[in-house]
Amino acid sequence: CDYPDLFTDESCLTNCFSKANIDGDLIENCMSDSGGLEANSPNALLDNEIEMQAKVSRPIGTQGALFINDVFDKGEISVNAVFTAVCNGRLRQTEPEICKECDDGCDGFNQCIAEKKCKN
Repeated sequence: CDYPDLFTDESCLTNCFSKANIDGDLIENCMSDSGGLEANSPNALLDNEIEMQAKVSRPIGTQGALFINDVFDKGEISVNAVFTAVCNGRLRQTEPEICKECDDGCDGFNQCIAEKKCKN
């Protein structure tokens, strides 16, 4: 599924899930329940985790960590770091349009992300 025309192909994805013994419906339900992929909406699971962390006065030990495009990333979790990892981890011509719009040459990165366009 690492070719642009197969990357979003449903049968390729289903085949990968099957070979990895992953319940694709469970993954789809989790993504849908946490905000989905179609709309620019909040991620309910992430928001809940952030809210719960704020309530803990003395966490045992936390360090930001996440998987982006199957790559484990830990340390700084900022808009810029996550955006860069997501965009750089995509095959050429498969990256979201916002990756092209808000690249390194754009002044006001956070504003570009919020407005989905570069002011340059």
